[in-house]
Amino acid sequence: IMKKIFLAFAILFSISLVFTSEAKAQKGYELGARFGNYGSAGGSLDGTMPLGGNRLHGDLIFYSGTAGLSVIYDWLIPIGGDGLVFYPGIGLASYSYSGGVNFSLTGELGIEYPIQAIPITIGADWRPSYFFGSGTGHYAGVGLNIRYRF
Repeated sequence: IMKKIFLAFAILFSISLVFTSEAKAQKGYELGARFGNYGSAGGSLDGTMPLGGNRLHGDLIFYSGTAGLSVIYDWLIPIGGDGLVFYPGIGLASYSYSGGVNFSLTGELGIEYPIQAIPITIGADWRPSYFFGSGTGHYAGVGLNIRYRF
């Protein structure tokens, strides 16, 4: 069932990117990678979609035999006038691994900067999570984000 959930999310995310490339006037769509620690070294396909003045931040996560999906609602708070943004957020995640399936309530605190000369955004975040499902507990990891702006 987790494979079907991941596939459905990937299809929906891909469709939204197609519409994004056609809607040049709409800004805020980004796609890239997040490198970080989710309990061990790992990475994810990282993307954002504008939602009002804020955004949805989604990840397809891969690390150490585990696959996951997270969707986080971020509030975007500009810092100064050069594009630097602070973003707190909250969302849900699901992880599938050989021992079962875990779900988590996930927070996010991050900062990012859109490089003006090229359509790249770089940032860093901290994600505390509380897990429930096959296992319970809490964890917090840090990550580096590099995304292309459409």
